[in-house]
Amino acid sequence: MSNERDRILRLLEDGKITADQATRLIEALGSERPETDFCVPPSPPFGPRHFRVRGVGRGLDRIPDVVATAVASAMKNGYEPGEERSTDFPGKRYLLVKSVSGDLEVTRSAEERIGLSYSGGAVKVRSSGDQVVVRTMAGDVSATVPAEGRLELEVVSGDVSIIEVGSRIEVKTVSGDVDISQTTGDAQVRTVSGDVNLDRVSGSFVVQTRAGDVDLVTSGPVSGSVSTKSGDVTVALGSDPNLVLEMAIEEDGDISVEESLPHEVLEERERYMKVKFGAGSRTLVVKTCDGDIDVREATEK
Repeated sequence: MSNERDRILRLLEDGKITADQATRLIEALGSERPETDFCVPPSPPFGPRHFRVRGVGRGLDRIPDVVATAVASAMKNGYEPGEERSTDFPGKRYLLVKSVSGDLEVTRSAEERIGLSYSGGAVKVRSSGDQVVVRTMAGDVSATVPAEGRLELEVVSGDVSIIEVGSRIEVKTVSGDVDISQTTGDAQVRTVSGDVNLDRVSGSFVVQTRAGDVDLVTSGPVSGSVSTKSGDVTVALGSDPNLVLEMAIEEDGDISVEESLPHEVLEERERYMKVKFGAGSRTLVVKTCDGDIDVREATEK
């Protein structure tokens, strides 16, 4: 098994497989558990298109935290910390980052360019067309991207922070928190172990986490889905939410909606509630296997 793991890590180092693929391959060496759905409610209030989280059996639900630690530790060996460096890419709008054992911060650029600042570990950077690709091991990266830019971030053992940038955001993490604030585009966030915080955001969201809390604070129209296997979900709605919120808990937890928040209960039963806010022209599905769901009014910041 040791030889097979070394081969997988070499493939990751050479860029021939992704960090997500490496974690799945290493986990598969030690376990052949059957694939299952994320978690299906005993009396499904929604159809399969709402509750079946595709790919979780093959991906998130099969990657233990120890795999992320093993990959990160292995990739650190042989790399000495380097001095801080900066690179600038005028005219670029699409940032792709693959990071092992390092934090990533992305903020808005005032110009049509991508700027990078990184330190420690090993970093490889290349550009093609309007895309900038960053591969880093055991190093932190700070980036600036145009407000309407696209982000695709894959991180093993590290935190991700995104502020005021990204018309389209895709984040995959293994062992790390994700913070996204003041964005107006679409976002997909998938984590194995870590909290997800979406602060003052609007757009369409797909959030999936195996173990972690999810906090969503809206500043405009939202739709999509939020799923966590083990963790609490808090939804803080801004003014005029205009939303239908469908909420379900499979095993253990409570659903609560702040009474002072104007709403209409459309349907309610044990561990399930469907609530309309305003005209209800958009839909947000929230689900947890083991945790509470709390809906409240957002406070001004």
